[in-house]
Amino acid sequence: MKPFSVFFDERGIPPAVARMWRARHGLPVVRIGRRLYVVESDFSQWVNKHKQIMQSGSFPPTQTEVFRCKSQVAEKMTKIY
Repeated sequence: MKPFSVFFDERGIPPAVARMWRARHGLPVVRIGRRLYVVESDFSQWVNKHKQIMQSGSFPPTQTEVFRCKSQVAEKMTKIY
């Protein structure tokens, strides 16, 4: 069990991101008085539970795909106006 800030500093995770994970996504912490601590095993379980596995078709579009989409929209706009 390590202090909250030390735990995330060691991993290179910004404090704001760690606080957001705690507030919005239920990151497990232990509160003793005013201090927060993170248990390594709890964190590992939480990460495994919240992982998103991207499938081959769900990656962000390439630059050419974005350009093609924009050009199709532009064509439609010129036809309308």
